[in-house]
Amino acid sequence: MSDNHRDESGAPMEKPPVSESWTSCDTFAGWEPNALEGALAAAGLPLDGWEFGRTGGHRTSFRSVDQGLFVKISAPSGVDDLVYESQIAAWLTDTDLPVIGLARDVPERVVEGDWGAATFWPLVEAVPYNDVDMRWMGRALAAFHHHEPAPGLRPWAPEHWSQHDIQVIRGLDGVAPETCDVLQAEADRILGRAREQTDTARLVFLHGDAHAGNVVRSAKGAQLFCDFELAQFGPAEWDLSLVPVRVRRLGMSKDRLDELLEGYGPYDAEMLDAMIELRELRMAGGTRYAQRPNFLSQVALRASTLGDGGHADWTANFVSVAWDGSAPAT
Repeated sequence: MSDNHRDESGAPMEKPPVSESWTSCDTFAGWEPNALEGALAAAGLPLDGWEFGRTGGHRTSFRSVDQGLFVKISAPSGVDDLVYESQIAAWLTDTDLPVIGLARDVPERVVEGDWGAATFWPLVEAVPYNDVDMRWMGRALAAFHHHEPAPGLRPWAPEHWSQHDIQVIRGLDGVAPETCDVLQAEADRILGRAREQTDTARLVFLHGDAHAGNVVRSAKGAQLFCDFELAQFGPAEWDLSLVPVRVRRLGMSKDRLDELLEGYGPYDAEMLDAMIELRELRMAGGTRYAQRPNFLSQVALRASTLGDGGHADWTANFVSVAWDGSAPAT
């Protein structure tokens, strides 16, 4: 039991009885409760009242309504990415870009231990996906792209992540060799097209993961971008590519894309087409979500339909998890 989990007299207190609901959650990997306790001990925060959010294999999140905090925790395998994100977020705080900064009430930018690493953020309101102002998002991305880049920004490296993902997928049980071969052939074609488009392109400060799910609302009602672990230095149209993929593959209304592009202003249409295919490659072979139950079937579907112009539906129904850790019946 950590020293933080004691009452005002210093006597030990029982842990809150929430772990039973955590263990019933289908998407819970098992390491998260210990990591939360380690993170809170390192930050000097009490353990009581934290609610489970979601997990993606090596990354998890919790919130405390009473303390007004949200914590992102990474297992040791993802510490470098979390440290990188904290550095970008700290730099962004001193800009006029519409972003959420790290929690001011936690002195450490990032806390680390043998359990992994954690960053703390102010608890703000999530904006429902369909309520995000897409014209605002376009203007916000244009502001990113016209701003000086953050120091130490990672280079855009699609060759690296695509080949890494394919190598990982080849080692997964349940993935047919022919799926990997198709994915490799499509990667060669799509990366070749992207190289031709980007050889002489102007590179800019990218958010890197620009979609409506990464928009929150401040206490004053302003929309803000969050999640900066994929911030990069690359072609502007890469930031515009997620929304058209969601239109092509996931059923989003094209009106939403039109609003985004209207808010953004001038862009290179041919470059955007190449980036859309590259983004689909990233979503087809992305191994960040390899522990999700639909991953293996999605790899086969997405690899086989790359290059079809967006005709196949890539929608996947993942387990919905409530903040109390329960997995509602579907």
